[in-house]
Amino acid sequence: MRFKQPIIYFKQAVHLSFSHYSIAIFFCFCLFIALAPSFDLISWAQRYDEKRIVQVILVLLAASQILFSKPGAKHFLRMLFSLPRLSRWGLAIVTLLGLISSLTAPAIKYAILELGLFILLVGFSFTVALLIQRYNHIIIGSLFVAITVSAFCYEITFFTSYIGIFIQGNLLFLPEPFSGFSNIRFFNQFQIWTLPLIALPLLLYPRLFASIRGLLIILTIGWWVLLFASQSRGAQLAITLALTLTLLVFRKDAWRPVKLTLLTATAGWLLYLFLFFYIPDLETSSRLAQLAEDPARLQLWQQALRMATENPWLGVGPMHYAYYPNTIAAHPHNGLLQIAAEWGLPSTAILVILVGRGSLAWPRRYFKDSDVLEKKGELPLWIALFCSLMAGMAYAFVSGVIVMPLSQTLFAVIVGLMLGLYHETSPTSVASAHQILLLRLVAGAAMAGLLWTLLPDTLQRIETDNLVPAKNVVAFGPRFWQEGGIPHPEQ
Repeated sequence: MRFKQPIIYFKQAVHLSFSHYSIAIFFCFCLFIALAPSFDLISWAQRYDEKRIVQVILVLLAASQILFSKPGAKHFLRMLFSLPRLSRWGLAIVTLLGLISSLTAPAIKYAILELGLFILLVGFSFTVALLIQRYNHIIIGSLFVAITVSAFCYEITFFTSYIGIFIQGNLLFLPEPFSGFSNIRFFNQFQIWTLPLIALPLLLYPRLFASIRGLLIILTIGWWVLLFASQSRGAQLAITLALTLTLLVFRKDAWRPVKLTLLTATAGWLLYLFLFFYIPDLETSSRLAQLAEDPARLQLWQQALRMATENPWLGVGPMHYAYYPNTIAAHPHNGLLQIAAEWGLPSTAILVILVGRGSLAWPRRYFKDSDVLEKKGELPLWIALFCSLMAGMAYAFVSGVIVMPLSQTLFAVIVGLMLGLYHETSPTSVASAHQILLLRLVAGAAMAGLLWTLLPDTLQRIETDNLVPAKNVVAFGPRFWQEGGIPHPEQ
């Protein structure tokens, strides 16, 4: 008996560690959101590459619980089976088509790399969905704290740089006050998800201290100043469309969050005009990198359409827009065209149907359960998450939202939050051994596919101080890494 007792304690400790493993990963994600825009996380990596490396570590950790924890695998299956049958089959078919497309692509390992990343991002969404079902207030509160800290750090950096330029009497060259991203548009792709959420605690937690409420209002106004200063027409149009659609769908229920957004946006616009146009003795100039101005973006879209029409069933292969010659960009700056060109028209049609069904189901459930949600105080949360998703997807039509690591991860988290809130409880049916085995095979293959290319590329970045694109790369980056395109075989 004296030998059995330590074994029992060990088993209990292992079970406890697995039950808290997912929430630890989510806290790491919150740190990622809070720190990545403003601080160097990996000293030897470029800003873009460091975000990619941290993102991959997070999704690998989330998927590892499927391989090493039987309860973790069962929880994932329960979340999967909470989806409608059409959604499960749709995801399975898209994964299969993506695998076939990858195996027939010119650079198989890079196609498998993107396929594996997308599979693990879906798994990360399920992790978030499972967490919010069990730890609703902790997860939502942690996300709000992360967004608030992220905005605070970034705005401190931005406005400190602005004041320094003003004191020195130098010209203000945009985008100099912006930092933390290798391109200002990558900041916009991160920011677009947070604009509907940053002031949401004011509505969800009416008893917040006055000082915290004041700080949130100031940060929100500053966040809008940064949007206007970045001069991103696409992001401004996307958030305008999202707010309009949210108001049309949720009608009078949406007026409070939309009104708060409009008031802070108006204050941000006025402050932007004051800081950048009306302050005396401050001349401003813009040298914003317009990687995809309108004519160039149209050229990128034309190339994507040509790839889709010439390879309608399977596309040219995941990530393979970056394989073919292109002096503008390694992706078409349009998420829908990117999937059509790289994954094929059947996969695109299935994903459009799934996204459309989900977008329609969300407000239907909202109005059906509005009394319950009102008692929980979740009405503004449901509206804000819908607005965030619409803003991100709208911006994806003119930008690389589904390409860049930080925006990709936020996309997965927003979807995960919505899945967890929509399916408040997962089915209690017991998963069979065959289902667990199949899930582990898929997760293990996705992880192996990711590491197949990731490890050699990461080691190359550790060993090389100034990494430059290989001579046999014919597409301009970034894509998976900062330098962009997929190398061609040596001739």
